[in-house]
Amino acid sequence: MPPTWRARPSARPGAIGNPGEYASETGSHVCNVCPPGNYTDAPAQSICQFCGAGKYTVNVNGQGTTGCSECAKGTWKPADAMDNKCRSCPAGYETKVDGTGASACTPCDAGYFARLPNTALCASCTPGTFAATSGSRVCKLCASGTVSGPAPGSTTDPSAFATTSCTSCPKRTFRPSMYAANVCTLCPKGRETKKGTGATTCTACIPGSTLLDIANDVNCTACSAGYYAPSQGMSGACPACPAGYAVSDDGNSACDVCAPGSYQDTPGSLECKECPEGTYTEMTGSTSQSACLPAPAGNYAAGTGNDGFTPCEPGTYQDQAGKGACKDCPPGYACPAGSVAPTPCAKGFYADLKQPWCKECAKGTYQDQTAQRACKPCPAGAYCAATKMVSPTPCPAGRFGIKFSSVTANDCAKCPINTYSASAGAATCSQCPAGQWTGRLNGQKICWSTSKRLP
Repeated sequence: MPPTWRARPSARPGAIGNPGEYASETGSHVCNVCPPGNYTDAPAQSICQFCGAGKYTVNVNGQGTTGCSECAKGTWKPADAMDNKCRSCPAGYETKVDGTGASACTPCDAGYFARLPNTALCASCTPGTFAATSGSRVCKLCASGTVSGPAPGSTTDPSAFATTSCTSCPKRTFRPSMYAANVCTLCPKGRETKKGTGATTCTACIPGSTLLDIANDVNCTACSAGYYAPSQGMSGACPACPAGYAVSDDGNSACDVCAPGSYQDTPGSLECKECPEGTYTEMTGSTSQSACLPAPAGNYAAGTGNDGFTPCEPGTYQDQAGKGACKDCPPGYACPAGSVAPTPCAKGFYADLKQPWCKECAKGTYQDQTAQRACKPCPAGAYCAATKMVSPTPCPAGRFGIKFSSVTANDCAKCPINTYSASAGAATCSQCPAGQWTGRLNGQKICWSTSKRLP
């Protein structure tokens, strides 16, 4: 209950009090001034009135006041205050009276703030900020990936929101920084946010990847084997590797061109096909098996995947195109490197199996036929003095040969005494007929009559 002020007994009888004064007893000689916080607004008052909540008095030169003044805007005085003071309302608080005479100072509600003291009404947090608790001096900025307040384009007064929290940006949108505009920006096609909601980035898909589902995917997907993405920011399906190209692993920005010796006739392939055995290609990026050419005759292409052909090795040949190996040169024939057909050995020469060249018949041998595997030994009664002989040289008349493979005429022996050989090439000497002799001479072509003088 507010105090009631009464006067002391006056020493001067019959005094009448003025407004701002009071005399509480009859016959008082002196009137008293109403104390601060109290007033009288009429003369001859026995008590002063208490100003009450939100009001105070201004006493000038010790004089009483005839009325109360309201506390200035943003300040306050409680109803139970016994003093004559208006109080300052601190930052983060409000008087809730948009004028003078406030009687309370309470914390700002969540979603509101008061930066300065003596604030009449707390302000709502602006879009992009929030205040989670009461009594806030400032609103905090929404973190990256979140926003607050009305949606872009809304006609609602932003002050009506007074946000106490921020909302995560929805899927496929982002906000890069707390200092960015209070807008969740749509991440365009060919880019990824990496998060379902609350994304802070929108990054282009790197080469070798793509954004398959523009509406729902938050991550780029690596292109599958056989497919590629040549540049960043791809969206939709990755293009297939064209014919003549292939790639065997995921996430490629380019396909591998088919190397020489291979081809690919189907787009979207993981690897190139090898040219079949007996064929080759020197080109890159071949798109059909017809690019694999047959190895020419006299050459071969072993196995598959050849980028060229190899001449037949010495001692072999190949008379057909498109083969993976060469044939062995038969006996009696020569096959130099790259032979298309065997060459028969000439007379006086020979060759065993798989020979690149024909060899000369050695001394003491000969060969009178073509395409032979070996030379013949020089027969008895003859000699072969040179190499490459086509026919033997017969021992001269008066001589004979009893051994094979003779090399010189000296290998032909003279016919013994009383024997002879009338013609060349004799393997034996004939005995002189009865009544004839050689006169104790050997190496004779004829015999003479014993009755005749020897020549």
